[in-house]
Amino acid sequence: MRNETKVTTASRNKAGNDTRKQVCSPDDIHVWLACFDFSKSKLTSFRKVLSKDEKTRADRYLSEEARNCFIAARGTLRCILSSYLSTDPADIVFAYNSHGRPSVEFPPETSGTVFNLSHSADKVLYAISSGVPVGVDVEQMRSLDFAGISKRFFAPAEATAIASLHGPDQITAFFECWTRKEAFAKAQGTGLYLDLAQIEVSLGPGVPPRIVRIRGNEEDADNWSLHNIDAGEGFKAALAVKSRHAQVIQRNYQTASGNDSVVDV
Repeated sequence: MRNETKVTTASRNKAGNDTRKQVCSPDDIHVWLACFDFSKSKLTSFRKVLSKDEKTRADRYLSEEARNCFIAARGTLRCILSSYLSTDPADIVFAYNSHGRPSVEFPPETSGTVFNLSHSADKVLYAISSGVPVGVDVEQMRSLDFAGISKRFFAPAEATAIASLHGPDQITAFFECWTRKEAFAKAQGTGLYLDLAQIEVSLGPGVPPRIVRIRGNEEDADNWSLHNIDAGEGFKAALAVKSRHAQVIQRNYQTASGNDSVVDV
């Protein structure tokens, strides 16, 4: 993963969004980490760039927190994508596959741009590529029935490995496993419609992330790479890329006090 320390302040359009052109080369995967900003002014700004169907979807949420999460996540997505697509955030049109995964339909000349997003608590991740399938997942680590969930949803070897660990090591291994599998499933465009037990991933202290096997399609495992993403203390995150040569660049997208900036880390 490339580490950069340059901090740049974004130029902004009339909607207050970052207008600096972003370029994602064929081997680059850009991962953006944002923290939700639920200030009234920011939510109002984000809602203005949403499509009619996105606003309708947001209004269906009974929970104000869930509604605000959707508005902020989609608004930030449009702002980030606009810097790659050279268009206003409100002008981007999404198409959806049978599982509800969005893709860029307009502008048509940029329809090869691939993206994926995930959020947990106040963190949201976005992965952008120039055509390579990508999936990303972030989870806030918390107490769960690790053994029971692993036995039900994970591959037998993963469940056994998690059951053999204790304390912080077990918590970390569980969420490493979960985010890696979920990121891969999302890169497939199916999300949780894919049986997570079909995918076996590496896990455990000091073990590099990789797909060990894909049941029923063993040879395809060698076409993929998994990457740890730093989402901050108390979170685990992973990126799945259908490439063995991906250069992952992680950036922070900050919206505090209405002053967007990009921090390459």
